[in-house]
Amino acid sequence: MARECEDLIGRQAEVAALRGDDRTPALVVLRGAHGSGRTTVLELLNGELRRDGVTTLSAPRSAHHEWDRFGVGRLLAAVRDQFEEFAADAKLTAALQAAAHLCAEEHYRTSWSKFRMLNALAKLFTRLGTTGPVVLLVDDADQVPEPVPALIAVQRAGHRVVVSCTPGTPEGADRLCQLASHVEDLAELSDEDADALLRRVVNAPVDLRLGEAVRTGLGPLWGNPGAMLATAAELSRTDRLALVHGVACLRRPAEAVVLPTGHELFSHIEAEGSVARDLVVLSGGSTGFHVDEIPLLAKMHGIPATRCGQVADRLVHAGVLMSAGEGRLACRCPALGAALAEQVGPDAVRVLHRVLAQCLLDDGLSRPLSLVAGHVAAAGTALPARPELATLLRDDEIRLTPFDRERQVRQRHSAWWHCGVRAERGARQAELVLTLVRAADYRGMAEFVTEAVAVGIEPGARGGLAAAAVLAALHLGKPVPEPVAVALAGCAEAAEPLALAGRWFDGEEIRPEEIEAGFAVAWPGMGTLPADENACAELTAACLQRDLVPVLRQLLGANYELPGSGPLAAHHRVRSGYVNGSWSDALSAARDLELDPAADAWMTEHARLIAAEISGWRGDDHHARSWFEASAATDLIPALRAWVEIGLLRHVEGAVAAFAHGWRDLDRRAVGTGAARLQLRLVEFAAESGQPDAVLVALDERHQRLGRPCTSETVPFAQSLVAMDGAAVRTAEQALRARGHRFGLAITCLLVGMVEDDSERWFAEALEIALELEATRLTGVIKNAMEAKGLPMSSSRVQPEELSELEMQIIKLVRLGHTNRQIAQSVVMSEKTIEKHLTRLYLKTGCRNRYGLATSTFGDICEPVGA
Repeated sequence: MARECEDLIGRQAEVAALRGDDRTPALVVLRGAHGSGRTTVLELLNGELRRDGVTTLSAPRSAHHEWDRFGVGRLLAAVRDQFEEFAADAKLTAALQAAAHLCAEEHYRTSWSKFRMLNALAKLFTRLGTTGPVVLLVDDADQVPEPVPALIAVQRAGHRVVVSCTPGTPEGADRLCQLASHVEDLAELSDEDADALLRRVVNAPVDLRLGEAVRTGLGPLWGNPGAMLATAAELSRTDRLALVHGVACLRRPAEAVVLPTGHELFSHIEAEGSVARDLVVLSGGSTGFHVDEIPLLAKMHGIPATRCGQVADRLVHAGVLMSAGEGRLACRCPALGAALAEQVGPDAVRVLHRVLAQCLLDDGLSRPLSLVAGHVAAAGTALPARPELATLLRDDEIRLTPFDRERQVRQRHSAWWHCGVRAERGARQAELVLTLVRAADYRGMAEFVTEAVAVGIEPGARGGLAAAAVLAALHLGKPVPEPVAVALAGCAEAAEPLALAGRWFDGEEIRPEEIEAGFAVAWPGMGTLPADENACAELTAACLQRDLVPVLRQLLGANYELPGSGPLAAHHRVRSGYVNGSWSDALSAARDLELDPAADAWMTEHARLIAAEISGWRGDDHHARSWFEASAATDLIPALRAWVEIGLLRHVEGAVAAFAHGWRDLDRRAVGTGAARLQLRLVEFAAESGQPDAVLVALDERHQRLGRPCTSETVPFAQSLVAMDGAAVRTAEQALRARGHRFGLAITCLLVGMVEDDSERWFAEALEIALELEATRLTGVIKNAMEAKGLPMSSSRVQPEELSELEMQIIKLVRLGHTNRQIAQSVVMSEKTIEKHLTRLYLKTGCRNRYGLATSTFGDICEPVGA
């Protein structure tokens, strides 16, 4: 297969099918949706045929005239473009001139003249075939009103004709498909191919958040090459794409991904006018669009309801809208709805909802209550305050599910706005703040506090607003705006949270007790810190690492949700991802912090160091060094930096060099966050270097002198490592398992396996975790330890009966080339669960990878696993 065809992602089979036997006359149709890559496939087919010495003619689109109903002009232009490639003689020139003379508007007026034109075309192509068969390529043949007569004439002259068309196009294209010897449908790319295309477009590895944002935004168009290319270009044009340590990431992840306005779907909207625009804006918005609203929209635009309904039908047929069930319409591609809403602007969208709400209210509430409430809520403050609407919104809220957070926020905000009684408005305000917390909408919370201050602070509500303002500020990484802080100050309930925010943004250490005290006065009914000493220590450690999420979860309970963006959430994802084994998510969160101007220096450096540690264990030395060097500018966390530094040195130069480097300046650097990790790593390296006793004495002396809490746990564990005390190491293993620390558990299982007689199961668990984390270096360490113990590195013989029914099914799907996502959909499980099953299958069968599973034969010996 040609190199160009190899470079074409996911379309190699289609190119091969279109080529077939290029010496056999045939009509072959390539059918695919707009943006599916029809033109590219034909271009690659053209290049492959020419390289193999086959003569091809490619019909240019520009040569078509409206009167040329058969498209003869395009075929003649193709001959002229490549005329020199044929053995030209007087007869060929005469045949071309004759066909060109008959290809004129007046010759379409009678059947006889049309017959003469087609006959001349057939003679021309018959003459062309005297030197050998020709392959004619016609892109977008369905743009010609009647393409069949001319193309069939070429085929009957002894040539292969390959054309492309779009499904659902005029009758001529359908007739082409009926007459074709083969119709090749160009489906959307598979998830795996779509991921590969996105990587190629951005010319870099793709961050998890970027891939998920494009996938979610495009919806059914994910896998459509044209839509993906256009969307990536739009992200680049609007400065939404950025390279972070060589990985393509998304700037401003809270903003929606939008489809560029030049996309073909916009042409359908423009063709239908302003009523289509409003239909799409409403269908793609927060309220959606119900067919019962068609008469209202028609009245608003001054057109008959039937005409408005016809516009909706045409938009559905064109793939702009789709049925969402129960009479509702939705925007088929979320990125299209987001782009149109962005064009129109938020104020115009609120006005649109206001007009529809007013029409519904003028009808005397004869419409369904949910329609009225939806538009009233979406209109927000654009609709003048009316106290009776607060009751209407409350009545409708009964039908909302607890998971309908966004609609609850809109309706409760609107109810607060329309409420006329000041005392009741205060209660609605507290209710709205709690709903915003549940929805993790801290940007909306900050905007609401500003709005509430501007409208007028209700009696007794100052403390609650202050707590909301501070909670929003902490998550957004931006101090409480000075006008808001000044307006809220002046009472004890507001002073505590505002002071807490001030200390946080000054970079001071915050303890869990201070957070509890800061919010308790302003937020009655809040939870309390746990009485368990170990649990409190965990919360304290999180706070010292500027991760407030565990404390907020403890205090706010089930009401608290982690937002999808913001520096506080990203930093928590780094910490928790490293601990619980979600390393790819931790790296993605570290990149988010790099791009977030609101992230403070400590959080950013901490994330860089964790990212360097992860990359080092994954064997990605380039990125590990890049992350580590980026943290050198501030050196705010010396102990953690030293921990990472000697870990990276160990990977490259070995334990002896790493230990010597880390031991030299232990006293200077083993202070604060990361001190316990650094000391424990030094003990591990010392044991590996054959000098553990001196290290233990020094650490014990240091613990007696400094008495730091971290060393009270580190020293006993270090002693158990050096003494190879299996019972003590197992105690540490149980503690790490309880905490959910996956990487630490893998290391400890490895250590238990080294000192226990029953080591195989410990090594197996350590290896399973290492594979799950993609920690290739740890995998190598575990395999070396297994070899040292004389344990087999491959399974002896795996029989089908030893595998569960689910495992057999997963192997079959792997053989079919399914991705993890496709397997998960087939067996109705999560991708994460499938990943775990595959990890266990690798261990169980001795296969190293998916290829090993796909080529295994169960009863035979599987691919051996080398050290």
